[in-house]
Amino acid sequence: MSSDFSIKEVFLKFITTERPAGEIAEVAEVLAAEEITRTNFMDIRSRLLRSSSNSFRKDLVGIILYYALACIKDHDLSATEKENLQLLKTLFQIEEGEFYAYKASELSDVLSQQALRIIQDQKLENTEDLYQSDLQRIFGLSYDQYVELTQKTVKEFLEMTPEEEIQRRAGEFQKIRVAFLISDGE
Repeated sequence: MSSDFSIKEVFLKFITTERPAGEIAEVAEVLAAEEITRTNFMDIRSRLLRSSSNSFRKDLVGIILYYALACIKDHDLSATEKENLQLLKTLFQIEEGEFYAYKASELSDVLSQQALRIIQDQKLENTEDLYQSDLQRIFGLSYDQYVELTQKTVKEFLEMTPEEEIQRRAGEFQKIRVAFLISDGE
């Protein structure tokens, strides 16, 4: 069962643990102090999006990733958390591909951990597929990008799995190979 992480509580923690500076500190302070509503959305956006530099965009993507990581610690995303992530992406005008462009390495780590957890828990069910799809959608990734970011780790897991386990779970492992575009010979 998921516990909802509010934007305010996560960014209060962000300020104390990460000690941001400059423009990103101001963004975090606003997110920690103000409830984002339809009424104040445009006001907050205009106050926070004064810079469009690549460095600032990368920092914005980074703080959204920070929020996402807090939310997926319990290996679940509640409807509220998904809405909050979409709200943050909309607020900061994050476009499809920016997570991949600015944070590919971090995304690879996060998505690979989540994929391995599902595989190791032997939970290859529709809910797990939806969870992976949610992560892909939240981070604005195409299926090919998702596979690119996770395939190496999944392939290494399969290579290290004892043959008896592979035989015992043959159907599941075939689904894994198909999902992550890994051929039987690899």
